[in-house]
Amino acid sequence: MYCLSPGVRARKEGFGLLFYSSKNAKLTFVKSEGLLRIDPGPRGERLLATSGEAGAEGKVVRLLDVLSRKGLIVELRSDQ
Repeated sequence: MYCLSPGVRARKEGFGLLFYSSKNAKLTFVKSEGLLRIDPGPRGERLLATSGEAGAEGKVVRLLDVLSRKGLIVELRSDQ
């Protein structure tokens, strides 16, 4: 499970998701094709959820990897 990094905001757009990092004022456009969405978490965090679309696992993994390397999302540990 992933959530937005501190200082990062995201919103749904027609093309997918738009991420904004207040740390470096960069915008990141992600053509997620409905594979990813932003949901509120139980403690107020913004969680990144997947659609669970069959056959799209590889694409979702690549999207999550890129977003993580850019510092836009962080993986939640299971003990949190």
